[in-house]
Amino acid sequence: MLPVPLPPFAPFLLVPTFQQTQQEARAALLAGAEAPLPPMIRRHQERVLSRVCNVLVSTGIRCQRLYVLEIAGPIPRVKIGRSNDPWVRIRQHVTEMNRYQYGLVDAHVTDPVDDLASVTRAEVEAHTWMGKHYKPITREEFRAADYEFAMLCADIAVQLHQPQESIDMRPGATVGVSSYSMREAQASEFQQRPAWCRASRSTARKGSQVQVAHRCRTCAGVNLRQARTPRPGVDQGAGLVNRGQMPHPGRIHGSGPPGQPPAGPWGCRAAGSGVRRPEV
Repeated sequence: MLPVPLPPFAPFLLVPTFQQTQQEARAALLAGAEAPLPPMIRRHQERVLSRVCNVLVSTGIRCQRLYVLEIAGPIPRVKIGRSNDPWVRIRQHVTEMNRYQYGLVDAHVTDPVDDLASVTRAEVEAHTWMGKHYKPITREEFRAADYEFAMLCADIAVQLHQPQESIDMRPGATVGVSSYSMREAQASEFQQRPAWCRASRSTARKGSQVQVAHRCRTCAGVNLRQARTPRPGVDQGAGLVNRGQMPHPGRIHGSGPPGQPPAGPWGCRAAGSGVRRPEV
C-alpha cells in the first residue's frame, strides 16, 4: 500500500509589527510618495485608525476630546485639534491629507472632557506650549514637532482643565475621599521604581495639589497626576508648577552626564528633590 503524499508545506507568514509598518510608511512619505499613496502606507493608516477606534469604543466615541496626529510628508508636522466626534474628524483629516502626498503615521486621543469651554481652554494651552518650541504652520499644526511631546502637552492640558467634579466621579474614583488622600494611596506604585525614577510628589499643603508629568526611559510612559489646580496668588508662589509651564522637549526622554541616571520629572535626578520649575 503506497503512502498518501503530503501537501506541500506552506510557510508561516509573519505579520509585521506596528513599529515596522510605521517606520516604512514614515520613510516612504518623507521621501515623497506620489498620490495615490502606495497600499503599504494605506494599510498602516488603517492600523492607526483601528487603534484609535479601540480607544474611543472603550471610553466613549462622541465626547469632547483633544487629538494629536503625526503627519509625514514633504513637510512633516504634528497637529493638535479638538472635536466632539474625533473618529469622524480624524478620518476626514486622513482623506484630505492623502490628496496632497501626506499620510497619517500615528494618532492619539486624550481623555474625554465634559464641556466645550474646558476642552477649548485645553486646546489653547496645548497650542501655547507647542508654539514655544516649534514653528506653527497653522493654528493647529507645528512643523517638524516631536509627536511624544505633543501628546504630553495635550494630556496635561486636558487634565489641568478637566472640571474637578468630573474627575471625582470617574470610574474607579473614591467618592468622599479628597484627591490628596487618593494620591497618597497610590504612592506604593512609585516606591517600586528606582529612586531616581520616581515622580516627585508635591510638598504643598493638604488640598493644594499640582499636576506632575513623569516620562523617562525606565517607565517608558507618561504618568499624569491630576489634582486640584493651584489657587492663584496662594499656591503659585509656593514652588509649585504654574499653569502654562512645560518641560523642554529635550527633557522628555531623559539624559544626563555619564554615570548619572536619566533625568526624572522636570529634569530632577533624585527622589525627594521636589518639583522643579521647568525651563520654558
